[in-house]
Amino acid sequence: MKPEGRREKKVRVHPSIGPRTDLTLRLYPHDSAKSPNFFRVHIENTIAFPYRTSFATGTEGLEAELHFLRPWGGIKGTLSLTRPVDNEFSLYRVTGRDDFLYGTANQKLTLTGHARLREGLSAGIAWVYLGPTYGYPHHGAADMVRQGGQILGNASLDWGAKRGGLKMGLLITNLLDKRVVQHWGWVPNQTGYDPAPATGGREFSLRVSYNY
Repeated sequence: MKPEGRREKKVRVHPSIGPRTDLTLRLYPHDSAKSPNFFRVHIENTIAFPYRTSFATGTEGLEAELHFLRPWGGIKGTLSLTRPVDNEFSLYRVTGRDDFLYGTANQKLTLTGHARLREGLSAGIAWVYLGPTYGYPHHGAADMVRQGGQILGNASLDWGAKRGGLKMGLLITNLLDKRVVQHWGWVPNQTGYDPAPATGGREFSLRVSYNY
């Protein structure tokens, strides 16, 4: 019997794309997990779809996570503190503020939790704080504006049948009905992209699935 072989294509990566350098420390107490992470990212020849540029950009900062697990559910908190470094790309630049990138908050804090209400029924909630952000107030706006810190929230309720594979879930996004500045569409008056999440009002979605 003749053995069969398979030819695989090798993917060639652009020389300017290198590994991300991180310093990570992880601690695992009895019922929680802590994970601070220091990072610095530098990107050469930044790609702004569909164009490849000759400009560099980058960020550096600190990320941290904290988990608590209990029989009834769990809580997770994350913190992200970042700042731009080596940014040469004008589309990412905020005029007069070298410490910001367009459409990006330097501070982000999240708190999520889930709880088992009874067998087959659970609820979850997520809160996100976004620090000050620079972006466009609406589609086609010519001038960038500064938006202060915002708190966004989502909530969910999930149910699964004790027997059979029926599952249902209710999800509410943008719980507080907040509006945020536009993070997409870099070229004013020419953008065809949709605004960032939380610009379209509160949304409700119902999911139904059956596994057999």
